[in-house]
Amino acid sequence: SSSSYASNSNSAWNVDFYNGYASDWGKQNNLAVRLVRGGQALSFAPKLSNIPDQQAINNTSSSEVTFSVGDEQSAASVLIITGSSSNTNLIPHGNIIFDGTGTHRTVTVTPMLGQAGTTTITVTVSDGSNSVSESFSVTVEMPPTISVISDQSIDEDTATAAIPFTVGDTESAASALTVTATSS
Repeated sequence: SSSSYASNSNSAWNVDFYNGYASDWGKQNNLAVRLVRGGQALSFAPKLSNIPDQQAINNTSSSEVTFSVGDEQSAASVLIITGSSSNTNLIPHGNIIFDGTGTHRTVTVTPMLGQAGTTTITVTVSDGSNSVSESFSVTVEMPPTISVISDQSIDEDTATAAIPFTVGDTESAASALTVTATSS
């Protein structure tokens, strides 16, 4: 083999295919052996970093999530990156957008309008022969709601009557919500 022996870069692994012994020998004559399996050269899967779970508010995209890719036999620029969703009613495959170049990439997911829930996004990187996948979950929450409050006019140094409005949330009771007001 032409791969370096760990304790001495001037040595290389030697495998005696007749006896099955492995040892290190000095590198001589720049000889190299290409490792093959079943008549095919060994090919390794690309590399894909971990992608953390995400949260998004309905009607908005997730923030760009960075990840890295690489491959021992191919340039990162030729790797094929695809994404799929386990819940296409929440996040369709077409709403998984990749960007970036070389080893530095990003993914942004956009939920369907009016949908909430959790889905698993699977990112796959392929070099054309081998592939590797990484999955992460995306939880989409609905934002709290507030009813329309009409414009109010009052005389100076007076107060309005109580102004009725309602609030709601799919994850929390209305009594657990905090309401704040501002005036211009």
